[in-house]
Amino acid sequence: MTDIELSSSPYKEEENSSIGFTRIKNDLSERTINIKYTKYLNIPYFHFGETISFYYPNTEINEEFKNPPFSLGPGHNQFIIIVIIGLISYLILYSLIFFISTIYYKIIFPIFLFIVLIDSIILLIKNPGFIYKQIDCNQNSSFYCNKCGFYIERGIYTHCPCCNCCCANFDHHCGVVGSCISKKNMIYFNTLIFLVAFLNAFSIYQVFYFLWINSKK
Repeated sequence: MTDIELSSSPYKEEENSSIGFTRIKNDLSERTINIKYTKYLNIPYFHFGETISFYYPNTEINEEFKNPPFSLGPGHNQFIIIVIIGLISYLILYSLIFFISTIYYKIIFPIFLFIVLIDSIILLIKNPGFIYKQIDCNQNSSFYCNKCGFYIERGIYTHCPCCNCCCANFDHHCGVVGSCISKKNMIYFNTLIFLVAFLNAFSIYQVFYFLWINSKK
C-alpha cells in the first residue's frame, strides 16, 4: 500500500476588505469557509455543513488552517434547553428531599450536579473530530466524499448526514446532544449518562431510606 498526498495545502486565503472577513476556499470542493469574528472577545468562527466551529479568542487564522477545537452541532439549542430544564428539575428535587435526606446526600448531590454542568458544557462545545480540509490518506482505503469535497480514509472517517460533515472515529449522532459522538467526546457522553443515572438512583434511595426509617418508629 502506498500513501498518497492528495494535497499538501488545499486551502487558499483571500482577503475581502469590503466584507471584512477572511475567505478560505478549498480547491477540491465547491464549499467555501468564511471565517468571521465575533464582535466581543474576537473569537474566529465559521459555518461548515450544519455545524458552527470556533477557536480560542484572538486566534490567528493562516493558510495552514488548523482544525478548530470547538464546534456546535445542529441541535445545540435544544441541548442547552434540556440542560437548563434538567438543572432546574434537579435543584427542585434537591430542595424537596433536603430536609429528609442524610448528610451524605446534602454534600454529594450538589457536587455531582456541578460536575454534570461542566461535563455538559464540554460535551456541547468540544469538536468531536470534524474535518474541513484534505488530509493525508491511504490510496487503497480512501474514498471521495461528495458532500465535503475531499478524500477520507475508509473506516476512520464517516460522513454524518445530520451534521453534514465528515467525523473521525464516528460512533453515532446523538439527538439529545445535537451533535456527533465519537472517540474524542465519548468519555464525556458516558460520564453524563452515568452521573444522571447516579443522581436519580441516589435521590430515589434517599426517599425510600427515609420511609424505611420512619416505618420503624
